Amino acid sequence: MKGHTLQFEEEQCLSSAEVKVSDKKFEPGLTLSALPFLQSSESSGGRSLWKSHKVDDSTPVTVWRQLTLRLLQSTEELTRHECYLMEECLQWWTRRRVKFDVVDPEASEVVWKLWYKLLTESNGKPSSLLLNSVLDHWRLSIKQNIKVPYWPDGVISHVQSLAPELVDVKSFALILGAMAYWYDVDPWKAQALLQELPSHVKPNAIVWNSALTVWAKADALRWPDAALRAEQLLERMKQHPDIQPNEVSFTCVLEALANSPSAKAPEKAERVFQDMEDAGFLSPIACLQVMQVWAKSDSHHGADKAYALLHEMVQLYLKDQSTVKKPMKHCFSVVMEGFARRGKPEKVERILLELQDLYQRFHDDDFVPTAATFNSVLSAYARCALPDRAARAEQLLMSLREMAEWSGNTACLPDTTSVNTVVHAWAESNDKGAVEGAEALLNAMQLWEGVQPDAYTYTAVIKAWARSDRNGAAMRCESFLNAMWAAFEKGNHQVKPNDVTYATVIYAWSRNKGKEAPYRAEALFREMMERHKNGDSTLKPRESSYVSLMTTWNRSNLREAPSRVQFYFNQMRGSHLAGDKSLQPSAKLYNAALFAMKRAGDGAGAENILEVMYADFERGNNKAQPNTHVFNTIISAWANTRTHIAPERAEAIVLRMLELHSDKGWDCKPNAITYTCILDCWAKSSRSDAPDRAEEILRHMQHLSDKGDENVKPTTYAWSTVLTAWSRSTSLDAPVRAQQLFDEMLRKFEAGDKSLRPSGPAYASVLSTWSRSNRHDAPQISSEILKLMKERHLADTLNEKPNRYHYSAVISAFASKGDVQNAEALFEEMKLLKDVEPHDGCYNGLIKAYGRSSLPDAAERAESLLRTMEKESAVGADCSPTMITYTSILDIWQRSQRPDAVDRAESLLKEMLKLAEQGRDKLSPNASTFLAFLRVISKSCATDKAARAEEVLSLMKAFKCAPTDAVFRELNKCRADAC
Repeated sequence: MKGHTLQFEEEQCLSSAEVKVSDKKFEPGLTLSALPFLQSSESSGGRSLWKSHKVDDSTPVTVWRQLTLRLLQSTEELTRHECYLMEECLQWWTRRRVKFDVVDPEASEVVWKLWYKLLTESNGKPSSLLLNSVLDHWRLSIKQNIKVPYWPDGVISHVQSLAPELVDVKSFALILGAMAYWYDVDPWKAQALLQELPSHVKPNAIVWNSALTVWAKADALRWPDAALRAEQLLERMKQHPDIQPNEVSFTCVLEALANSPSAKAPEKAERVFQDMEDAGFLSPIACLQVMQVWAKSDSHHGADKAYALLHEMVQLYLKDQSTVKKPMKHCFSVVMEGFARRGKPEKVERILLELQDLYQRFHDDDFVPTAATFNSVLSAYARCALPDRAARAEQLLMSLREMAEWSGNTACLPDTTSVNTVVHAWAESNDKGAVEGAEALLNAMQLWEGVQPDAYTYTAVIKAWARSDRNGAAMRCESFLNAMWAAFEKGNHQVKPNDVTYATVIYAWSRNKGKEAPYRAEALFREMMERHKNGDSTLKPRESSYVSLMTTWNRSNLREAPSRVQFYFNQMRGSHLAGDKSLQPSAKLYNAALFAMKRAGDGAGAENILEVMYADFERGNNKAQPNTHVFNTIISAWANTRTHIAPERAEAIVLRMLELHSDKGWDCKPNAITYTCILDCWAKSSRSDAPDRAEEILRHMQHLSDKGDENVKPTTYAWSTVLTAWSRSTSLDAPVRAQQLFDEMLRKFEAGDKSLRPSGPAYASVLSTWSRSNRHDAPQISSEILKLMKERHLADTLNEKPNRYHYSAVISAFASKGDVQNAEALFEEMKLLKDVEPHDGCYNGLIKAYGRSSLPDAAERAESLLRTMEKESAVGADCSPTMITYTSILDIWQRSQRPDAVDRAESLLKEMLKLAEQGRDKLSPNASTFLAFLRVISKSCATDKAARAEEVLSLMKAFKCAPTDAVFRELNKCRADAC
């Protein structure tokens, strides 16, 4: 009866969905909720149809499926015949294969439900053979990454509690075999299981080999001593009275050594290989494993060693085709990958030709080059250090296509994985043509037969754009994302964007300098979260998405950036604390949050994040251990507070670093950057003792370095920072102390310490110290330093040449003495230099010189310079007038004592205020600006001083400038003169 539906509970079957009746044939991805239900007289309530029904291998698939559903949904006590049927169904499902050794993905849960029902509801007990069929199916499911209802621990508990008498040695071998492929298995649990076998189970070599396999396949990063444990287990086998290692045993140890990060792995593998040969267990697999050990090793000659063994195998095969050392195509792939990693493409191509030659001579399928053979080589090309690695990988890809075409061997035709690997190579390269290379392959894939671009392809192209510095890169990335969604909505499910796609586009926006970047990145992040909340499990934001979004905000310089970074930091941490283990914070997340505090100058906030990070690490999150970089960022955050307490907080943090490093062994030993950040704290603190303390810390760094700690050797930047501290000092001897420190630095460099080559900032700091002083010889000494800098650059171009900031400091030194002639001479010299363009500081310095001079036309000259600044900045020069420019000219007018001073100054002030209202931020007035104009009024002979002064007060309120005491004094003068 077509259209009939049956409802059943989840506990009774696999789904609570409706099961529609149809004659639909078996499909690999079909769920049980869609299994066919054949109509029979039983549908009216009887069990007569299947009471004596027999099944065998000729029984139709639809009957097996119908029978499974009937048995699982039955709530009555099972009869003997029903137990027989259930055993037969169980055997059928465990034997069910999509293709050779590939189990039916939908069978996993069915098998366990049938087994559990049979074990708990039947009168008799199933056999060990049936249990082992279930365990073998479960093992294969895990090996194929099929979701299973039980973890290894659960299966062990299940069989030992519910069916201990059914467990035999094969059962434990199958359980151990499954553990080898479990994604986060603890190898020690496998070894414990081997050592605690029940008394009725006699171990054999298969069980021991299964335990060895667990160690062989253990994650080397998590279990770095896995190879050592496998070797120890092999030695125990050798000493066992009843069990001796066989070929599989030795091969497992070789596999463990191939995955080992130990530098001694190759030599150990050679010894194991020799033992195998002595015991007569030599095989091509063993040779392959030894090649892998050498090819993966860090040894410079590792690939050559692997090739030597391959060459020996080839020569033996050429003499005798029955040799046990027959080379397989996988051997060639391993050696080619080893050479590709070491940047030796010519050897890769040579080995490829050797493999092709073997196939042409013997026409043996073991020598047929396939796409899978070369995908690892393409991947190695993509990862090697060659600058043209992407182009070489593409060349190999095209060679494979040509070879497939002329030979007619479609097995070596590149597949989607092959092309994706090369696209990814372009994305990861620093080649200027990376974007074009990646896009060209994407377009070619749409024309080639047998390959189609998928989400990985598009994401790699997006990555190529994201890593480029091209204009509009982020928008281009977003357009690819939109194209992927459009294709998906038209039915192409292969190109559906995933979390990596979104993370890459967000990363692209993090590299964009536009003001809209953080808002676009945030919109994408919210879109991803919304889709995930609506049921798309592939779009769950990962940590990299959070970090990229936070980085975008950090680079924006927007006022709300720190609060947005803190919001997303708290959001991800909250998700993790709520139970989402995939969002365990790492140092990258904490560093992004700390950088926001650094940019905001929030030292206390940075220390709060440190405490959170510390607590996270104490709870077991090893990725959250604070290191030297973390502490350096916190010290920098305190430096940017520019407060008096910042230096003490910074020095306290260094003491904590030393304590954690010495007592707990943390990777947080202070380095040169740490101490330089402390120097920066002192330099920015405006404390009177800052330069002395900074110089004291510099001497301490030198002392530690002289004792052998090269990591704290003061750099040029450290010396420059101490010079900056002196440049900000009001001490009378600041210029002399700065000069002495600079001369010492120069002497050390000339004595051979090339790391102390005086930098541009070092020259700028010592020049600034002299230009700010009131010493009569400041202009002369500043000129000599500038001359020295020019001479040193002419003698050696590695020495920095003077830039506009150095010229500006010297001009300012002459300006402070009213020396217009020398200031103008330097200014004109700058204009003649092609790459030293005067900026606003240089113009303002010259205006200052006019103001300090006794020239009668000083104000006119200053205003003329103002017009020049406007004209030059209009054509792109970096000399736009600032508030200081206008204030300096107003100050000159108040000194001029000319009758038209008030009117000229008023016109200038109104011009400035109008431009400020139009959005020229650099022209926003402050109290000093209005004070200069009030002084012009108070010194004038105007009869309306009081009215003009009150008007100035109103303007100050309009521009939100709070009057200072000096302003009120000038106001009172104007009011008194009016009386």
